[in-house]
Amino acid sequence: MGLIGCKAFRPGLVCQPRGPETRFQYVPGLNICKEANAVKNGFHYAENPLDCLTYYSWNGSNEFWLVEGGGDLDEDGHDSKVTCTELRLIRRLSLRGFLVQAVLYILEHPTRKLHDRVRREEGVADNGWVMVAGAAPIAAGKKKGDLMVLLQLQGGELMDYRIFTVDDVKFMPGVFYGMDGEPRKRGEGA
Repeated sequence: MGLIGCKAFRPGLVCQPRGPETRFQYVPGLNICKEANAVKNGFHYAENPLDCLTYYSWNGSNEFWLVEGGGDLDEDGHDSKVTCTELRLIRRLSLRGFLVQAVLYILEHPTRKLHDRVRREEGVADNGWVMVAGAAPIAAGKKKGDLMVLLQLQGGELMDYRIFTVDDVKFMPGVFYGMDGEPRKRGEGA
């Protein structure tokens, strides 16, 4: 097939309807349609997983899947959204899995601009996660279970990354951590 990416759905693998004629029930595995036009029809997904959050929130009920697009492909040029005639649903992603896919996208596309949801140098979790990029990134979670993704950049290239989970043992809510997993003061960096 071809291009790997992510797609978000309403519960039960249903696309967000823009009218009764656009509602589509997806199934795990291969889904096929006749035409792919980024504006009118086809199956839509995003190369950059973070672009899915433009269309669906990570709210605990929406589903996010790793997908592979193929057949006729079309791009709209607005973000990393791709339209295709063949869409294989590979597996449902946990929040951690979704964020790992976002990191892999950044690794595979080092010259592309970082997504607006990636904070620079420091950030605090919102809606269960935060992703921070910089030479010495630091991040804090607000509550147990929040994920902190740190991306260490050098000359704009991703050199290393870490994912920490607020667990109320080693990683505490409201505390900033650096790449080494040690507490940091704001402005101190890794």
